Formats: sequence, structure tokens, C-alpha cells
Amino acid sequence: MKTIMHKESENNSELSNMFKMETSGKKWRISRLMTILIASTLLVGCQNQSNSIVSSFSSEPVSSSKEIDMANFPNYVGDIHSLSYVYGAKQMTDPYWWGNVIYNESALMISTGSEIAARLAYVPTRIISVRDYTLKKEYVQGTDYTISGNKLLWKEGSGITYWTQDQIHDGDTE
Repeated sequence: MKTIMHKESENNSELSNMFKMETSGKKWRISRLMTILIASTLLVGCQNQSNSIVSSFSSEPVSSSKEIDMANFPNYVGDIHSLSYVYGAKQMTDPYWWGNVIYNESALMISTGSEIAARLAYVPTRIISVRDYTLKKEYVQGTDYTISGNKLLWKEGSGITYWTQDQIHDGDTE
């Protein structure tokens, strides 16, 4: 009985060593692959991707020297003034950088004391629709909000919900 157990334990340790060697090889391959992916992502992220980039500290666009013809992009809309609000499967799944229209950008109105505003990723050419989180209630430009650069500014008497700095830091929404 002892001999059989001893052999089983020898087999177990042999299997354990084989597993350790196999695992360490996989770990090495995975870590090498991750290093390559991170390095390539960083290199890709350093390239200029757009001719109008909005700084996170300013509402003014920063221009790059390279012009990009948006008409070559798959979701480019030539006549943006004729657009009406649509939000189907295509708008939900296609990345916004495939075209010149952003659908349902999330924005949070925050009261800073001097203003109540929501910052957008880019300076809009035109706002098609501003809606609540359910996408059912639509707010009216000029009545509920105005646009200034890349900000939506809350108007007095608007039904748009906003948070104060204290509510954000305390987590209290009432």
C-alpha cells in the first residue's frame, strides 16, 4: 500500500512539474504577447487621427496640420442639416469615428457654482436631439439648454437633471 501511494505521489509530482513547465511557458508567451500589444497600442495612439481635436481643458478645437477628407469614411453624412433623430442597431454598433455624426453621446450636467453645463467630446456643428437617459424625453434647444463651444448649458427652468459638486463627491442625489 505504501509503495503504490509513493508511486502515485511520484506521478503527481512529475505531473505537477510538467504542468509548471507548461504553465510557465504559457505565461511567458502571454506576457510577451501583452507587451507587444501594449507597445503597438501606444504607437498607434501617438498618430494624429483627426484634423480637429478638442482639448479636455478647453472648449476650443486644436488643429493639426493634416487634413482628413471625412467623405471617405463609411458612415459619412453629406447633408447633416437634413438629419432627423434615429437610433437603431447601426447607430448602436458602428463606432462614431467611422463618420461625422455622434449618436447618443452621454453627457452629465454638473453645477460648478458659476454655470450648469455638460461637456461634449467635440464642438458640434449641429445638435439633432438631446434626450434623457431613457431616450424617451426630448429636451428643446433654447428652452432647456443652449450650446457654447463643446458645452451644453442648462437654462433656468429646464427639466434636465443636473448634479452639484457636493452630490458627486458625497454620492447623494437628493
